[in-house]
Amino acid sequence: MCLIIAKSKGLPFPPKSDMKRWFNKYPDGVGIAFQEGDRVRVIKGAMSRRSMHKLVSTANHYIHKQGKQMEDVDLIIQFRAAVTGKVCKEFCHPFPISPNQADLDSLNVVTNAALAHNGVISMYSNYYSVASVYTYYDMGDVNDAQEFIKDYICHLDQSTLTDPTIMDMISTLTYSKFALLDASGIHYMGKFIEDGGYYYSNDGYKPYVPKPVGTGLPTGVTVYRSADAGLDVRGWQEANDTLPQERVRSGKIHGVMEECEVCGDWNYPDEMWEYAEMHMCDQCYRYYTNPIDASIKQGV
Repeated sequence: MCLIIAKSKGLPFPPKSDMKRWFNKYPDGVGIAFQEGDRVRVIKGAMSRRSMHKLVSTANHYIHKQGKQMEDVDLIIQFRAAVTGKVCKEFCHPFPISPNQADLDSLNVVTNAALAHNGVISMYSNYYSVASVYTYYDMGDVNDAQEFIKDYICHLDQSTLTDPTIMDMISTLTYSKFALLDASGIHYMGKFIEDGGYYYSNDGYKPYVPKPVGTGLPTGVTVYRSADAGLDVRGWQEANDTLPQERVRSGKIHGVMEECEVCGDWNYPDEMWEYAEMHMCDQCYRYYTNPIDASIKQGV
C-alpha cells in the first residue's frame, strides 16, 4: 500500500519532518506531480531520504522558473510501499496518463494529467490465488497502476475521467483510491482524509499512537528489525518483553503492529479494517467483502 498527499493552492509544501516520517513508513520510492502552465510535470524516483529532499528541491526549481512559489500550485505527492511490481524508480507514482510505457516509466515527464494510486488492483496483481487466498505473487515487471492506465484510463477523455460518477465507479471497481492532477486542479477517486487543508489517501500520514489496552482491539506488538534480518516471526516481541541485546544494539525499532483476527497476520494499524465485529487485515477484508473472492471461498 501507499500514501498519497494532495496539496492545493494556498498551502505550503509539507514540512521536511513530515516527509521524513512518511518516507520511513513508505520507503519504496517517492514522486511528485505539480502544475506547470496548462500542463502537469511529474518527477519521481527518489529511493532514499536524501534523494527525496533533492526531488523536492527540483520541484521547487521548476516552479520558480514559472515565477511562482510552492503555495501557488496544486500538487500531489506519493510515497510507495510496494505490493505489486518490483521496487524501482520507474514504478514510483504519480504516472502520466499515457498509453506509452516509456512515458509511464519516465522519471521526468510533462503530461496533460497525472495519476497517483493507493490500493491493489487485483486483475493485475495476482494478490489472491484459489489455492491459498493469502499467497502473494511478485509480478516483477508489471505494475498494476501502469497497466490500468494503459488498458482503461488513457482511453477516457478528460471530461469523462473527471465526471464524479465515473470517478466513483473507478474507485469502487478497483478497491482503490486515486488522486488525479490536471491544469484545473486535483480530483479525488475514493474517500480521502482532509486534515488542515491537505488531503490524504489513508491515515498513515499521522504519527502513530499505540491504542491503549482495553479498547476492544487486539493487543499491539512492537516489531523490531535487526540490521541483517527482515520482518519475520523472529523479529516480533511482545510490547512488554525485554528486547534481545542484539536487537537493542541494532537500534532498528520498526513500529507497532496489530494481529488480524482472521488470518493471524501482523499489519500496521492504518491497514486494518473492522468488519463483522472483527479487526482484520486488508487482504481478509477484501476476501470477505468481494463477491468474486467470496464465490471462490464457497467453492462456487
